[in-house]
Amino acid sequence: MPTSPDVETIEAFCTHHPLAVPVLRRLGLVAAGPACSLETACDERGIDISMVRSTVTDVEDQVTAAWRLRPVPELLDHILCTYHRPFAHEHADVEASLAAAIADSPAHPWAELERTLAELRTDLELHMTMEEHVLFPWLRDPASSATAPIRAMELEHADTIHLLLSLPIPRSPDPAIAALASRMCEFERWLCEHLHFESNELVPRALHIPPSRG
Repeated sequence: MPTSPDVETIEAFCTHHPLAVPVLRRLGLVAAGPACSLETACDERGIDISMVRSTVTDVEDQVTAAWRLRPVPELLDHILCTYHRPFAHEHADVEASLAAAIADSPAHPWAELERTLAELRTDLELHMTMEEHVLFPWLRDPASSATAPIRAMELEHADTIHLLLSLPIPRSPDPAIAALASRMCEFERWLCEHLHFESNELVPRALHIPPSRG
């Protein structure tokens, strides 16, 4: 059943709060599907939605509190050094874990996971290149409107959230698959930190927009 336009879906909540993705996955809420309302998913699992929201806010604060008073150029350098530059290595490490799991359990249905990881790599490599050549230079020296590149960033972040919510992270007692699942959860959390820094710290601060809560 489609949700009402004024109902907050899991995907909408995670798009505004990228660090909600690992929180919701840990609580088993991602399984409800991106289009399911957050309230319905919580009700069906007996989870207090206010607890979910406060947990996400706490995680956001833990990740970015140390950067709240730092200048925007330092925040840009942090994003580049911590998330952009290591991306190829981090993704390759996940792919190595996937290759080990496939070799150990070739009968497992791996095709969707392989496709989604490949799509994430392609999309994020292009996304980061465009940020580094267009958006980030403007944020260092804002002399004109950046509405278009900021809107592009927002749309691309929403696409990344959709892909992350679609990741079929496997569950199995098999050691290789369990190791893959653990590595993928780490990778997902790292990517969500990246998106949160850009969407909810870097751009609002550069544009002097008060932070949004909840």
